[in-house]
Amino acid sequence: MKTAISCIPGDISDSRDSMNELFFTTPTFHWVVLPFLIFCARICDVTIGTVRILLLARGRKFLVPVLGFIEVMIWLLAVE
Repeated sequence: MKTAISCIPGDISDSRDSMNELFFTTPTFHWVVLPFLIFCARICDVTIGTVRILLLARGRKFLVPVLGFIEVMIWLLAVE
């Protein structure tokens, strides 16, 4: 629900929303920024997976499920 102040035409929040919409629809975002974010998410995902396997091999079974959960959440966010 908007407050009475934010309903004023020409409000700063309206211009920020339109600027965000313009940025997220540009070819630069789709061809540069989004693939870079997916790339970074996959690097984190693979790194956490490697650390998880190493911890499992060393017998630290309490931290492994937490890292597995974080790994899956990153993977889901990258695919989505």
